[in-house]
Amino acid sequence: MRTPPRAVHAVHAAVVVAPAVETAVVAATPVATAVVTMDNKQIGLVLAIILGAIAALVLFSYVVGIFRADIFTDIFSRGDDASAKIEQAVGYTSLGEFPTAVTFAREALASGENFAAQEALDVSLFSQGGKENRIEAIRSVKSNYMKSTRPDYRALQINLLLGYIMAGREKYVYKEVFSGEPFESLKVPGEWYDSVRNLAELSLSNYPTSAAKFRVGLWYVDKIKNAKTAAEKKQYADDLVKVIKEAEEILPVETALREGAGFDYMTEARFHFWVSFLYGEAAAGDLKYLAESDAALQRLVAYYESTLDKNGQRIPLIAARLPDAYITHAKSLYRLKGESAEAQIRADLDALIAIIREKPSVHEGLFISLLRTVATKEGPGKDEYIALAKMHPPFAEFLREYGWTNL
Repeated sequence: MRTPPRAVHAVHAAVVVAPAVETAVVAATPVATAVVTMDNKQIGLVLAIILGAIAALVLFSYVVGIFRADIFTDIFSRGDDASAKIEQAVGYTSLGEFPTAVTFAREALASGENFAAQEALDVSLFSQGGKENRIEAIRSVKSNYMKSTRPDYRALQINLLLGYIMAGREKYVYKEVFSGEPFESLKVPGEWYDSVRNLAELSLSNYPTSAAKFRVGLWYVDKIKNAKTAAEKKQYADDLVKVIKEAEEILPVETALREGAGFDYMTEARFHFWVSFLYGEAAAGDLKYLAESDAALQRLVAYYESTLDKNGQRIPLIAARLPDAYITHAKSLYRLKGESAEAQIRADLDALIAIIREKPSVHEGLFISLLRTVATKEGPGKDEYIALAKMHPPFAEFLREYGWTNL
């Protein structure tokens, strides 16, 4: 059994900054935790997750927490048994060892309600996959949203739900998120993108985050794909780029707030991923944006390769982001350039295969689960995978390992 990394660093109580909470994709692995202390009572915690999955045009993301440094305290300095179990739960979740994390989280919760342990449990349950696990995670997050009075924490919970929707492509996930108020009234029958945008706007109405901004960007992705003229496509692409720029304006504040906190490295990793994906989609309206997608992907890869944990090892949380980044980039290249981009497409697919085979357990409940789901369905999303498999036989062999046939 591997020793989990320390999950939370002490934050100096005298530092005063504006409260903020940011999430990016849940496909869920925690990226940040902290205990919120108010009125001498522990009432909250921010645990971010990274959960990656892609389905056709949509992918999920993982969540990144931004904390208010002046109200956080290092729960692990207490040294009691419950704190040790919380640290184990969060640490093993960050390593992608979800069953072990679930065990420690449940043991910690047996000693009493604790937001850190609950979030670690929710993230790990969702990441493992399975209907009962995922519904339990969704209901817990919705309950936390309803109980919280802090705008930033409420935004975090909504962003987690946005991540769950995009990570879990099963119909029951979407149905569960939008059941009951205030969520049910946000659902637009038959309109996935409109519903997701409404949920993102609810998050932004609580507190501005780049994670929610990126989800608004998905609405423009859909508009680009369904535009009837080149001029209309370009207009939507330009509008999407404006959303990316708005998210970029939030990033420096998020980075400053996250500095020195547990899992602060995920802020930048998550950001590069979304920028690469959204610019790749904007390129369908104006090809000049493809270069921005390429550059963001390279920044993400370089960041993964250069960011090491205290043991000098690369970080599984960042690795979990990469399969989505590679497949979305390969798809964009295929749609926009076809066989002329074959060399780069093959390189993306080889990198995807390598990162998953390096440690499959990190991706099992996420990207791998998605591959198995898409294998059983028909439609544009599956057609793109098949086209890429025909272009690159090693990718076809890889897909066969996860239930794909007739390639």
